[in-house]
Amino acid sequence: MMVWMGIAAAIGFSWMQWGNDRFDVGGKAHAAELVFEEADAGFRYGLPMDPARIARYYKKLSNDLGEFFIYMYKYKEGFYAGADIGGQLFELAEVGYGTNPELIELDESMLFGVPSIRVRGYCGMACPTVDYITVKDGYPYVWLHVDAAVQEYDLDQDGVKDLITTVGTPLETHIYMMKDGVLLRASVNEALHSKSVSFFQDGRFIAYEPNSALTRSYRFQDGVLVSK
Repeated sequence: MMVWMGIAAAIGFSWMQWGNDRFDVGGKAHAAELVFEEADAGFRYGLPMDPARIARYYKKLSNDLGEFFIYMYKYKEGFYAGADIGGQLFELAEVGYGTNPELIELDESMLFGVPSIRVRGYCGMACPTVDYITVKDGYPYVWLHVDAAVQEYDLDQDGVKDLITTVGTPLETHIYMMKDGVLLRASVNEALHSKSVSFFQDGRFIAYEPNSALTRSYRFQDGVLVSK
């Protein structure tokens, strides 16, 4: 399950159709197929840096991986995520603009079973970014970057959290899953033929009908999205 080991040539992946329609107790249930394709993880190496260049440290988080922090450079705009691994400092990613570091969140994650530091940043108004950082052999790096708001949820109930991303107006929602060490992504909007789809932490995908206040509710089940 190592995304950072590199991904081979692009492939297509789709869950097998669970039938266009099926019947369940209480009525008819429609199953919408998700088409998964290989995704770019946005891998980024950490770069050694001189601590003398740092103007100010902000949020810090320490765990078994190392010490991680948000900081600003002298003579350079923007907020950055960095790490102190065994006394060596590394720049990992630019994670924000402006003057308010409180808009940046730094916490721990076990997405896809990978011990990580999750940095929720921003690249402008209504422009969220998220970086997942881990450490291997004493070297930190970003193993996954997405330009969207994220929620982690075990969709297929296998004990490992998957990733749901949402961005834009109307809402564009994707599911990221890891299969045999390959990062895959599927568009929920395309599967549900909806211009706007939101996800809730109770496991529901809500698809909004165009030009209407009506919505449809779906859940991930056996590799497809099912609605009654």
